[in-house]
Amino acid sequence: MKLSPKMIIICVAVAIAVVTVLLITFGGGLGVPTWKQVFSQAGLGKISQTEGDLTVHFIDVGKADSIFINSGDHNILIDAGLESINKITEGYLKERDVEKLDLVIATHQDKDHIGDMSGIIKDFQVADFWMPMIPAKLIPNTACYNQLTVALENKGLKTTQPQVGHIYTYGDIKLQVIAPVLDDYSDINNYSIAVKLTYGENTFLLMGDVMEKSEKDILKLGEDIKADVLKVGHHGSDTGTTEDFLQAVSPRYAVICVGENDNGLPKKSVVKRLEKAEISVYRTDEDGTVVFSSDGKKLTVITEK
Repeated sequence: MKLSPKMIIICVAVAIAVVTVLLITFGGGLGVPTWKQVFSQAGLGKISQTEGDLTVHFIDVGKADSIFINSGDHNILIDAGLESINKITEGYLKERDVEKLDLVIATHQDKDHIGDMSGIIKDFQVADFWMPMIPAKLIPNTACYNQLTVALENKGLKTTQPQVGHIYTYGDIKLQVIAPVLDDYSDINNYSIAVKLTYGENTFLLMGDVMEKSEKDILKLGEDIKADVLKVGHHGSDTGTTEDFLQAVSPRYAVICVGENDNGLPKKSVVKRLEKAEISVYRTDEDGTVVFSSDGKKLTVITEK
């Protein structure tokens, strides 16, 4: 049977398509891009396609914190990872065409929370900036902190320490500040700004590096801190996430922002505590970036890995 020129072209095209699919699917070891990489380059990665009125992105920035919150035209960033990790937070925002941030929160001044913050201040329109006021003896003498103060000064941005108990509104997002309660802590981690995010019926408790002392002070306030999702404090260190605090929050989900480290984080005792309470645990070192989506009633979660 003799094929017409048109049929030959069609057969060749089909053969090329089949070979391409097989290479992309099974040829990762040959240096051929995977489907995940292809979709990512095209802006079609499953995380970028998250649907819902609110998305909360726990960005994989190694042993550091960076959380991006979006609802409609409103964007909030909490912490910005480590400066040494190739400006991951900046890249993540730019990939999503973010140009302005209604609020940027530096939960505290440690380098694994403000590492990329100066770049954020320089490259994005920032309306409000929060950072805790700490004693002079605790102010770090680090390059990233000094760069941050210069970036804020150059942009004419004032630093605000939000009032505990106050609720700040950004569109349909409500942020209630729950820490730091006191102003005389000896450890900088306890000065972490912690907030409860409410969107419709869904709630998130975002704890920075809060430790046991600050947790106890939060509990003494008697505020409702029950939440669907808990961002575990201090990368899963056993300096916090006590049983009493966990019982008060009673989350369905917990996220631990952590990467390769020499400190054994997250601590087994903390993980066991979460598992005993039948909480679904996500870890950025194992799951990559974790994204929660909410329509105000239903929560869904997808992971990068």
